[in-house]
Amino acid sequence: MIIALKRVLILLMAINLAVMVKSGNNETGRVVGRNTDVSCQDLLTPEVLWAMGRIGTVRMSSDGKMIVYNVVYYSVEQHKSRSVLYLMDLNSCKV
Repeated sequence: MIIALKRVLILLMAINLAVMVKSGNNETGRVVGRNTDVSCQDLLTPEVLWAMGRIGTVRMSSDGKMIVYNVVYYSVEQHKSRSVLYLMDLNSCKV
């Protein structure tokens, strides 16, 4: 079952990459993704909220050893979003 889950994950990542390539890069040449430019501050502003990724669907493998989940990142300035899939081993908690 884990092999099937990995195949599905690889297929979804390939589709995501194909869509990104077909749509072309945006005008700034940057891919929407994890924002590391958020400054450490005490206020939770709209800009800080938009910079955070949002965790979406989480699914567990049939043997209970792995989970797959997606995180959606948004770019206000580019008016785009991007969904990234992650596979996590629950024994080691490594992504």
